[in-house]
Amino acid sequence: MMRPSLLRAAVLALHLAALGVGAASVLALTGCRPATAAELQDWGTRTYAGTTTAQALRASLTALRSLGYDIAATDSASQIKTAPKLVSVTATGGQYSAQAVSDSLAWDVDIRPSAQGIVIHAAARGYTAGQAVDATHLNASYMKKAFETLFDEIERDLGVVAPPAHGK
Repeated sequence: MMRPSLLRAAVLALHLAALGVGAASVLALTGCRPATAAELQDWGTRTYAGTTTAQALRASLTALRSLGYDIAATDSASQIKTAPKLVSVTATGGQYSAQAVSDSLAWDVDIRPSAQGIVIHAAARGYTAGQAVDATHLNASYMKKAFETLFDEIERDLGVVAPPAHGK
């Protein structure tokens, strides 16, 4: 059973998180080994033969919505921008005070035709306490899984059975 003083700190941290008040973050988005620009490019780019731009756009929109992202904008039927989605809250504190910081993730998705098929490129945008975090400071293992999750949803909506070619 949680001691009452720890319970107070936890409740306060949740209230602070709801208000957007934060401290330094040690959550899933940052820390550990950061992702490299090359990894982000590789994880975020997939090519799908036998599909159209319209099908890829529809599958991408459906995938993003099903993962809980609000669509902030779509442009010329080939670009999607999501609003940041809360992915974690880290709280620290003691008996009488607590601080919480939230981490959010958003996506920019670009869909283009190529000689090999339709290329979908997803770029992650991370935020800690409402402030942008450079993509090369994001946790590599977390981001790899985030890209896999996004593309698994897109592929499910496209009806892809076999894994597509990664990269360009």
